[in-house]
Amino acid sequence: MALSDLRFTTRRQALAMAAEAVAVSVGVSILVGVGDTAAAAQRHPREVVKIAIEPLLRLEITWPNEKRFEFVGADGPRSFHGAAVGKVTGTRVNGTVLEHRASDCGRVSQDGRIHTTDARIGIQTSDGHFILISLYGRASPRYKGDSRLSVVFDTDADGPYGWLNNAAALGVGKSKAGTQTVDVFSLDPTLLPAETLPGSALSLDAELLFTRRSSYESGGVAVAPIIRSSYGWRHLSYAAGGGTILGPQLNGTLVAGYAWNANLTTIENGNPIYRICYDNMLIDKNGVPILMMTRGTSGDKAERDGRKPQGSRVMIFFDTPASGPYAFLNEVLAIAVGRPVPDSANPNVVAGFKYETYALI
Repeated sequence: MALSDLRFTTRRQALAMAAEAVAVSVGVSILVGVGDTAAAAQRHPREVVKIAIEPLLRLEITWPNEKRFEFVGADGPRSFHGAAVGKVTGTRVNGTVLEHRASDCGRVSQDGRIHTTDARIGIQTSDGHFILISLYGRASPRYKGDSRLSVVFDTDADGPYGWLNNAAALGVGKSKAGTQTVDVFSLDPTLLPAETLPGSALSLDAELLFTRRSSYESGGVAVAPIIRSSYGWRHLSYAAGGGTILGPQLNGTLVAGYAWNANLTTIENGNPIYRICYDNMLIDKNGVPILMMTRGTSGDKAERDGRKPQGSRVMIFFDTPASGPYAFLNEVLAIAVGRPVPDSANPNVVAGFKYETYALI
């Protein structure tokens, strides 16, 4: 899969597209739910922005057909791939897939349109180090059968690739004749989504879904329990007040009681670093449930060209009724840009978080 096949732009390309964007600026968003009325659709103009990314590596992996298993299990259709071979190439990371240490325990939607990847892939680098790559995401009609994936790395923290542990990364995948190619990008934490970016910035097109504001229990993050397990710290934060969902594509609430997480936590250079993996429940104003599954890491704090990081970047997937008004969400990968909200009485206390959530186009 060539990088030219992806929907990304540099600033020069963005300027070339500007005239066309003006012509369609009053158009209707393609993300309007099937239950919305035409009048409601007209109130939701498309809000396309650029999300800054940086090329990280390319993963090429072949899944042998004889190691493939598909069946309908207790929880629906399953699709398993194993014993893969492959390689990783990039400017900073090169290596090969470890023999018998790659598998995908995926799922398939009832109608066969959406394929979920849940893969673990062991890599040995060209200089002898080991990296575990975890992929989670979906291939869907939204992306013409290609996949959009959350990518998480695990490797020796004090080794030459320890920086990967903190990378907020996404993958753009394409499959052909049993071979899957995933171009992996890290999200630049120093540039907020915008209509235009600096000329040197590479970007992916995305569309605003909503802004989420969560409200923590009294005392905020500071009073959340921490479990110091032998296998890593767990940080049990809780949005006791639930939260609000406001946006052009969805309005509703974050349900208290379904709004807590148990993120893995560690301390690096005096700052907490989170490995994010939690599920929250949203409901729209009519009570339609939407499960929001958040994956990623909050750890990339490196400056770029003198620019300081601005908030965290995480990946979000959704599950909602396939015949409901928000079925389109089942097909997308969203990127949420999060920033802490200070307590009004004590600015040193984090009272909640605000996340602007964008769907990749």
